[in-house]
Amino acid sequence: MPTIYEFLVYLIYLALFILMLHKITWFRLKELDKPWIIAAFMFKVLMSVALTLLYTYYYTDREHADIYKYFEDGVKLQEIFYRSPAQFMRLMFEIHTENPQTKALISELNHWYPKVRSMVYNDSRFIIKINALLAFISLKNIFIHSLFGALIGFTGVFAFAKLSEQLLPNARYAPPLILLFPSVNFWTSVLLKETLLVAVFGLFILSLYRFIKTFQWMYLPFIIGLFILLFFLKVYVLACFLCAGVGYIAIHRVQHKRNTILIFAATVFIILIAAWLSDHFLLDGLIAGGLEQKQRDMYNLAVYMQSGSIMSIPEIHSGELKSFIYSGLCGLLNTWFMPAKNMGSNPLLWAATAENILLTALFVGMLLRMKSFNHREFKISLICIGYAFLLLAVIGITTPVAGSVIRYRIPALLMLLMPLSSSLNFLKNSTFRKV
Repeated sequence: MPTIYEFLVYLIYLALFILMLHKITWFRLKELDKPWIIAAFMFKVLMSVALTLLYTYYYTDREHADIYKYFEDGVKLQEIFYRSPAQFMRLMFEIHTENPQTKALISELNHWYPKVRSMVYNDSRFIIKINALLAFISLKNIFIHSLFGALIGFTGVFAFAKLSEQLLPNARYAPPLILLFPSVNFWTSVLLKETLLVAVFGLFILSLYRFIKTFQWMYLPFIIGLFILLFFLKVYVLACFLCAGVGYIAIHRVQHKRNTILIFAATVFIILIAAWLSDHFLLDGLIAGGLEQKQRDMYNLAVYMQSGSIMSIPEIHSGELKSFIYSGLCGLLNTWFMPAKNMGSNPLLWAATAENILLTALFVGMLLRMKSFNHREFKISLICIGYAFLLLAVIGITTPVAGSVIRYRIPALLMLLMPLSSSLNFLKNSTFRKV
């Protein structure tokens, strides 16, 4: 537990963060006053404390708990600074890491190298490095690290709330739904990869939208920097967004709603087929083979860890397109309903099941209201749903553990909640009609 001194430092940081949210004009919404925004942040802080306590006293295996393993590696990395500032900088910027002395220091970090093969940069190192920097000002207290994580996560989620106001101005309930949705709040309230991903992704989309709308070149360096960071964090999140973005360009001038759906679906399907053919003939199946290997490694790791929430996923084969299509469809269902073989008494999985029921109800409500959408609302909703389904399918192909899916699908949920919030308008209008 924190000491009195650490608790006071925690309160000082919390007060500074609240003051910052109150003073900075960026943290404003049309439908929510400042006190409500501060209250939403305090709810985020409570989630941060709850998640930290959960992995401190309930899930006590710190070696495999992301919140602790990145924190502890970050503290070890920060301590290297006092032994050798030069080596610390080499590790922070990953320069000349092949020399024996640097390799010896890396061996002290348990999670610098991934346990599952990846074709891209190991995004765990971002979180380790952030923890290392925070260790200089946090007294190496995990609750203070989690508080900074809550601020980072809140900024990212808030960016989606601001985006919803601009893209779907009639969806009045989108900002509060996004800011208070349970799993989004919970899993982006501490320093996890998903927290940083949501912050980068939310700011990237919001900045891109403002640049397209105003053509103010001041946004461009910011967009490029976020694009690069997003590429290194989760390239598949970026790839799905670009695919949906091309689909939006294809339907930009289409007026008929049925044609809009057909053209968007055809565009996305052609892009996916072209991507697979390019990989198959030009890259000799490098990407498909990497996904096949990752699916196998993730499943073997889940079995080795004796995970109680393993889901059945059809195997993919790098040379068979139909295996990707079938596995993607099954993966989409898995990531939405998460039919784990053994949920047991896991409170997180039961909470996720309740949330899935809520999501399904919101989705049905949105479908009932879509006829009343104007052309712009219809297109934006279609893009959000298309992107979310693409991302859920990719996650479902490679992630056989329901406990991991809960976290990985958060970017998809944030995009979905924008159009899904319209079901609350539908519910309100229907209720008042009956009264």
